[in-house]
Amino acid sequence: MHLLQSPRPEDWLLALRLDPLDEAALGRLRGTALYEKGLRLRLVAEAELEGD
Repeated sequence: MHLLQSPRPEDWLLALRLDPLDEAALGRLRGTALYEKGLRLRLVAEAELEGD
């Protein structure tokens, strides 16, 4: 099953952990209690890209 098709926000966070730049996964998390964790994953990934 595709993680973003799941109704569980925990699965959406897992999808974002697998690909921190996935806009769809971050968008699904918006409005949930896990959004801040997802946003932090995204920011760390962007910082790592800038450091390369």
